[in-house]
Amino acid sequence: TGVPGTIARVSASGGTVQNPWVTLPEENGAVGGLALDRTGVYGGDLIVVTTSGGVWRVSSAAEASRIANLSTRLAGVTTVPDDPGRYGPWSGKILAGAKDLSQIYAIDASGASTSLPVDVQPQDIDIVPASITGTSAASTPGIS
Repeated sequence: TGVPGTIARVSASGGTVQNPWVTLPEENGAVGGLALDRTGVYGGDLIVVTTSGGVWRVSSAAEASRIANLSTRLAGVTTVPDDPGRYGPWSGKILAGAKDLSQIYAIDASGASTSLPVDVQPQDIDIVPASITGTSAASTPGIS
């Protein structure tokens, strides 16, 4: 929306926009990334990161709860399936990029976080599935 802490909702048909849909309480940062939890670890909720370091969980009923505040600009977010054999210490975590610091943060449901320095400025994070439409791909997560 361009308004700090404010998220709009667009209907599936694209014909209706609800603006605002949710306002993140006491959030001064703009939205830096949105991801729908497709892993089930976070109940299918919308995961939001902000430019002031906020990490939020928003239910379909527009109930927002802050998971963490990392006090750095975040951009790009995804959730990792709960599969320690495949994803190791990032299993079941939220991953968020800290472009300015060249780091990726792994945040758990309680808000505890760890960071990993990387040689890129992450601003989009995607999990690459082990198999894409029948062709073999890498079996480890990918970061772009």
